[in-house]
Amino acid sequence: MPGVPPLDDATLDRVGRALGHFLLEREARPRVLIGMDTRESGPHIAQQIAAGLAAEGAAAKSAGVLTTPGVAYLVRSEGFSAGVVISASHNPYHDNGVKLFAATGMKFPDEVEERLERDFLRSRNRQKREALICNTRRRCMGNIWIFCARGQFPARILRA
Repeated sequence: MPGVPPLDDATLDRVGRALGHFLLEREARPRVLIGMDTRESGPHIAQQIAAGLAAEGAAAKSAGVLTTPGVAYLVRSEGFSAGVVISASHNPYHDNGVKLFAATGMKFPDEVEERLERDFLRSRNRQKREALICNTRRRCMGNIWIFCARGQFPARILRA
């Protein structure tokens, strides 16, 4: 539940910091795409993770409301360093969760997840910094995903 561990602000900030720190060791200007489901808590959770990413030097871009496969696809096709999905799938509306994706659009390998967990645990005492998620309207991320998904079905099915 948002606001309560493990979805309290400090924990979410630390998730962003751990991911940002990891990515910054691999590239100079990492970009992370953040998408969410329609739960009320999504924007707040996204903001806290974005603040942690920014504190480590990574840029967060919002995909807005988008499916998990949509975020995974966009991370890979648009060259993002990683992706974050804020969703609890089939859980009740008051629950929420965070999923992390590698640049491949797949989950991180186990050894990377273990590394992120170690960085997360070390980041407890760092000062929090506010950040805004970049909402770019130049290219609508949702439309890119829709065009991709539509391309997977025969035209006769889409017209029905």
